[in-house]
Amino acid sequence: MKIVYTKYNRNRLPRFQLKTSILTDNSGTNYVQKEALTVDSKAHIKQIYDNYVFMSKQYPHINSAKASLKNDSAITFDFAPGKSLDEHMLDAISKKNIPDLLGFIRGYINYLKTFDIRHQEDFKPTTLFLEIFGFEPDFSDVECMAEANIDLTFDNIFFDGSIFTVIDYEWIFYTSIPLNYIIYRSLSRLFWKYGEYLNSFLKLDDLFEEFQIDEIAQYQKMEMAFQEYVLGKKRFYNIGDQYSKKIETLNKVLDESKKNESQTINQQHLLGEYEDKINSLNSEKELLSIKLENSKITLNNKMIELDNYKSQEAHLKTESESIKNQFSQLQLKYDTLKKQHNETNLQIDQKITELLNRSLKRRAIFKKTKHLIEENQFLINEKDRVAQQSSEELALKNQELDLLNEQLVIKNIQITELSEQNHEFRLQINHLNLSLHEMTEKFNENNLAYTHLQKHNHEVVLENGRLSDSLKNLQNDYHQLKYEFMQLKKQIFNDARRKEEDE
Repeated sequence: MKIVYTKYNRNRLPRFQLKTSILTDNSGTNYVQKEALTVDSKAHIKQIYDNYVFMSKQYPHINSAKASLKNDSAITFDFAPGKSLDEHMLDAISKKNIPDLLGFIRGYINYLKTFDIRHQEDFKPTTLFLEIFGFEPDFSDVECMAEANIDLTFDNIFFDGSIFTVIDYEWIFYTSIPLNYIIYRSLSRLFWKYGEYLNSFLKLDDLFEEFQIDEIAQYQKMEMAFQEYVLGKKRFYNIGDQYSKKIETLNKVLDESKKNESQTINQQHLLGEYEDKINSLNSEKELLSIKLENSKITLNNKMIELDNYKSQEAHLKTESESIKNQFSQLQLKYDTLKKQHNETNLQIDQKITELLNRSLKRRAIFKKTKHLIEENQFLINEKDRVAQQSSEELALKNQELDLLNEQLVIKNIQITELSEQNHEFRLQINHLNLSLHEMTEKFNENNLAYTHLQKHNHEVVLENGRLSDSLKNLQNDYHQLKYEFMQLKKQIFNDARRKEEDE
């Protein structure tokens, strides 16, 4: 018999403490074994087997991994074919294949609905429900699973492409529990395990919305209560002060030595688990530090882009003012030309009037009249020329004015677009500042958790050292007592032999 993998659940309350192992026999067949770590947890082993028997009878259409009660403290399970749903979903997550991931979740939910699902308009908790979850939730128009297995997570359901197989029956409660709470637990655990990868393209709240998982606050409260039900309110079970017993006989020394060896091994397992947690927190801390630095760089880049757009906006405003000034100057020139045109017309009219008044004296002043007529014609021609020139210049200025108006409209549109972009960048900067604040808070929380684990790890190391010193002292006492026992035995043997010789 070969042990492939072993996991201890010593952080639970004594009545739930188990050891889970993956074993391989001589024929190469694998199976899972759960063993009780305490006298109280033997009843939990029996309950798991009873749950399997109930599942097999109640749901003959549900494929379940076969369980066998080995003795009063151990139960074995056959290996299920295929891969767990969790492994299938991890493949989709690694490829960022959202359709496949959602397909697995829909298939999982449809599979849960093949259990005994009952609709309740007003949810009424039973005494067992209140014992486990400790409060009366406010649910209405809710689908519930009767005799609910609340640990039907993606890890505990195997899928070979066509058949689902349940491999764990540890947490079956014979009371109605909302179906969405079981789905909530599975989705939350998925993000707890792979959130570092999922959050880059999918959010947990999006999945809750997609599959209509409401009442999140009540489900969170139920989950915290369930954890306290299994782990205790302090979340850690202390072993006690049994190491301080007085040793008086050799048998007591040997018994206490065995106990201390077992406790030392347990402490080493706990130490390994805490080291794993510390390493995980260190990795998460490094990842958060990288994300924090990237956010700062992105924020700085956005600030630089915002400054550039502000400069462009100021430049466009300057150009707009310049165009307005040019338009004012052209308008002034146009007014001047119009005034000159009016003055020329007035001069021509005055000349014509003078010629008419002198028409009675044409004979005396014939030559002068002829000259005036020519001059009048010249003035008329000059008037027409000035009028045509003024008209052409006015048309040209009007074209220039229209062009400047078009440019002014374009510049105003550009200023409006820049203002909108400036607003968008401000929103992005506010969003980045919020993300930076959230990551900083999470970073600080992880630092606190890391410090707490370091402190606890240090205490465990100190306790382990004390236990090792105590074990060495016990071993020295044992060897000393063994030596004295051998001397006493030798002395008794010699006394008996001398007595026999004397007789």
